[in-house]
Amino acid sequence: MEHSNDDIAASSAQEVDVARSQDVKAVLQRIVDELGPRLADEPPAIVRERLVAAIADAGLDEQPAPWVESAVAELSGGRGLVMDARYETDRQRPGPSDPESQR
Repeated sequence: MEHSNDDIAASSAQEVDVARSQDVKAVLQRIVDELGPRLADEPPAIVRERLVAAIADAGLDEQPAPWVESAVAELSGGRGLVMDARYETDRQRPGPSDPESQR
């Protein structure tokens, strides 16, 4: 099966988009991991302000409001947020004796 130059270019562009998406997810996860301990139990308005500022400081585009609100709720409640299973660490995964794993 032969591929045209347009097919090859489209495929390459999709690969770049996927790689960029993975990079953005990794940066967002780092931001959340760094802010988490400092923002636990802070009011949502403070968490939102600092999260949005950290995202902008990292050079990322504004994130969708539903994602931001979800992240704010998790962070202000003292919970970490895992963007993607690839970024989950053993310390974040509930163990067999952890009440969270019984749900």
